[in-house]
Amino acid sequence: MRIVQSLVTLCLCLLASACSTAWEPQYGPVPQTAAANQGNTVRVVMKGGAAVELKNMRVVGDSIVGEIGTPPQRHAVATADVEVISVGKVKGQSEFATTVLTAGAVTIVGILASVWLFWKIIDDI
Repeated sequence: MRIVQSLVTLCLCLLASACSTAWEPQYGPVPQTAAANQGNTVRVVMKGGAAVELKNMRVVGDSIVGEIGTPPQRHAVATADVEVISVGKVKGQSEFATTVLTAGAVTIVGILASVWLFWKIIDDI
């Protein structure tokens, strides 16, 4: 049973690592940078050092507006108060390649667990 728990833990770790996000800072004037990334999930760092993650970000007048929290709530910050806008990127490769690699790794672990279980049953007979 301990081996099964270890395999399940390994599979969950592989899935979690495939979902990790790196934040890539975008340089340039804040209004133009925000306008170029509308609709994305961004991390906005304010001049005081506070950071907020906005989903479905868009520019409305002189503000950057997005959604935060669960359930989503509207949140706005003034572009004059923003120091850096960072866009979320999946680390390493495209989302499709990461999904395929993770599914392949989970499949291999499942096959190995099946073979181990088969040999365990054969030994008990």
